[in-house]
Amino acid sequence: MMAVMTAEPRLPRPMVPAEVPVGLAASLLEDDRGGEVYIHGQLCDVWETGDAAARRCAAVKSMRLHTDSTGEISKALKVSPVAI
Repeated sequence: MMAVMTAEPRLPRPMVPAEVPVGLAASLLEDDRGGEVYIHGQLCDVWETGDAAARRCAAVKSMRLHTDSTGEISKALKVSPVAI
């Protein structure tokens, strides 16, 4: 009999260093220096304050990885859903 592999469960909240949960898989940490996107607790994208292109790139990457819905990603990263 073959075992069935399931999706990895979400990390417990204390292990995710981000302040703002984007959805079930991603979280966002932003301060006066810039922002960071964490997917399942791992740092995936970083940008400096004012770097709109890097912010949009992080949104597109999150969308392509299907971390969360387009609406959740666009709202958290302050990017238009059309841009994604």
